[in-house]
Order: sequence, then C-alpha cells, then structure tokens
Amino acid sequence: MPKNKGKGGKNRRRGKNENDDVKRELILREEGQSYAQVTRILG
Repeated sequence: MPKNKGKGGKNRRRGKNENDDVKRELILREEGQSYAQVTRILG
C-alpha cells in the first residue's frame, strides 16, 4: 500500500487563488440584447 496519497509535488500548488486586482469597466446591455442565466456548467 502506498503511504503517500498526495496529488503531486511542490509545483502543483502554484497558481491557485491568483487574482489580479485589475478593475474592468462594467459592460451593460445595449438595445436589442438581453441577459441570460447559467443553470449548469458543462465543462
């Protein structure tokens, strides 16, 4: 039986919770457009 059940080494943890604090302009709908709501994420 293997003792180590990890999913990888030190480099696997990199890039998690990466959040660049870049403010972007909020794009509102224009005439003839409408909003949609995502009900399921398919991949």
